[in-house]
Formats: sequence, C-alpha cells, structure tokens
Amino acid sequence: MLPNLSDRCKRLQLLVPVSIEPAWMSSRRQALLQLKTIVDVRVSGRTGRGSNARYTIEVFRSCSENNESPTSVETATPGGRPLKVAVRTERTLSEFADVRGAVYDTAWSAHSDAHCEFCAELVQLFVLGSSDPEALSLRLLGEERALRKLTKLLNDLLTLTVRNSSVDGRGVCSGQAHVPKMLYDFLFAPAPETNEN
Repeated sequence: MLPNLSDRCKRLQLLVPVSIEPAWMSSRRQALLQLKTIVDVRVSGRTGRGSNARYTIEVFRSCSENNESPTSVETATPGGRPLKVAVRTERTLSEFADVRGAVYDTAWSAHSDAHCEFCAELVQLFVLGSSDPEALSLRLLGEERALRKLTKLLNDLLTLTVRNSSVDGRGVCSGQAHVPKMLYDFLFAPAPETNEN
C-alpha cells in the first residue's frame, strides 16, 4: 500500500517561478524604481562664481509615500500635496554637461539602425529642446533663468526616463539599460569632494 501523501504535502511550500537577472540589471531596476518615486526636481540655487559655481539640486518625493513627518515641506504640486526634499546635492555646470553628454552618447550609440522610442526621444530632446549646460548663452543668462533652464533639463530627462523605461529589463536596448542608472547616480550620489587650495 502507498503512503498517505496528504500529510507530507501540507508542509511543502508552493514553488514560485523567478527570473534571474545579472547584478547590473538589478541596480538598473532599483535606480528606475527610485526615479519613479520622484515628484519633482529643482535646481534651487548657486554658490560660487565662474567655473567653481555649484548648483543645488533638490529632489522631491511625495510625503504620503513616507510615514514619517516631513522636515522640509513645500506645497508644490497642482493638487496641493506636500512634498519633501528627499535629497539635496550640489553639481557644477561641467557635471551637468557630463551627464547630458553621457546620456546623449548612450542613446545615440544604442542602435545601429532605427532608434527605439526612448532613445529617439532622448536624442530629440538634446538636439532640439534642452539647453547645453556649458553653452555660453546659459552663462550669460541671469541666475534665475539659468536655474530654470537646468531644472527643465533635469525634469525633461527624468520624465522621458520614467515614462519610456521598462522595469522589466528583458529586451531593452543599451540606452534603456544604462540611462536610468546614470540619471539616478547624478541625482542621488553625493558630489565628489573638491580640493580648492
């Protein structure tokens, strides 16, 4: 006679299929998920002058996503929801230009023939719509206009990245694979220490 299997099956756990992906894909996914939580990005101020000028970048997330009480709250959304500054970092114009150039190069070189929608929109943004952070015209603008231009550049880049990038990393081009991590590193990584002697 066969043993009763029902007693043994009660202790077994149901197997759930999982997909295994490389570590770089996991970091890409984590970066993209973090980018999707951002409500707004602002370049809020400048310290220093000339090539030593550093621009303050503020990354906002909705307070309703965190159960903690916000320490720095502004009402900045059309619906009046409070926003919390999640990260504040400082970057130079050359760092803005570096990330802009790296994103453009990645999107441009991701395809040998026809660009995917994501890469095509990024290339179009940089060719037709965004200001070059190292352009002389940006340096000649007043501080407020320069801050607005840099804010628009970051928000346009964030919007395109979040809207067109898939969290599922399978079947994505190299632009979709690398741009979210580049933008995440620019917004969230601490600025490198500079020695000013």
